[in-house]
Amino acid sequence: MIPLWFPICADAFAGDPRAAHWYAGREIGYPDRDTLLHSYELLSGFVDSLGFPPERTFIGVFSQGAVMAYAIGLWKGRPRPGAMLASSGFIPTVEELDLSPPLPPIALGHGHTTR
Repeated sequence: MIPLWFPICADAFAGDPRAAHWYAGREIGYPDRDTLLHSYELLSGFVDSLGFPPERTFIGVFSQGAVMAYAIGLWKGRPRPGAMLASSGFIPTVEELDLSPPLPPIALGHGHTTR
């Protein structure tokens, strides 16, 4: 297993340039499409450059990273990873996702006090 930290930010949250994030937020469930696509392109290129077979790849992340895990793991035309972990995130509502079976095993988690 190779843990990877990939710090990229698409943009800063409106009103708070200190906030690092993968995409600009509109409302929960609906990320800003342009910034999500920008981060998707960067992240998918990085993941693909590693050379691991998709079926032996585990994607596990937290918060906005969970949204990016869904994008990397469920994007139309991309191979499915071996498994996914999404903690305190949501499945983004974008037309590019392919939610048709078979889906990879996905472990979901969300804190009871998380908003």
